[in-house]
Amino acid sequence: MSAHDPKRNSRLVDKKWKWLPVRTYNDGVLAISRRSAEAVARTAVNHVATQARHLTYEKNKDLLDGWQWVATLEPSTCAECGALDGQVFDVGDDTEEPPAHVQCRCSSAPVVKGGGKADKVTYGSWLADQSEAVQDEALGPTRGKLYREGGLSIDKFVDDRHRPLNLAELRQTETKAFARAGI
Repeated sequence: MSAHDPKRNSRLVDKKWKWLPVRTYNDGVLAISRRSAEAVARTAVNHVATQARHLTYEKNKDLLDGWQWVATLEPSTCAECGALDGQVFDVGDDTEEPPAHVQCRCSSAPVVKGGGKADKVTYGSWLADQSEAVQDEALGPTRGKLYREGGLSIDKFVDDRHRPLNLAELRQTETKAFARAGI
């Protein structure tokens, strides 16, 4: 069972909300509160799983070159996680680690000494193989056009702290890409 199992997270919320007599509401304020509780539960489970993995990495650091960020490859993956996907960090470096935000589905994988990075498709290479519609769904239409026609890679949509840049900030730093894309 993974840390991202929606059934397990829902059961966790049910256990904590057993006192609430109207748990079956699917809309309105109670549903919003339930979704918030599920988001917190999902994020907490991911955090605990990450801490356990990183403790294992720490105990075996003599065998490892570091750990690699692993993002979920789908359009709802955020720019921050997409930019971090595939990056390798030193064992013990906790400046960046999953979860990066509420409902983050990212994970980490060990990088074994002499083995190199995990052979995986990164978010950037996955996105490059997707249709224009999927790229626009993932990035938004303007960023999608900047990605395709402006030549921007995924890491250009975030700052050096992996904070997503808005379009005004992107325009300041990537004026040539906006011109290439005709925006």
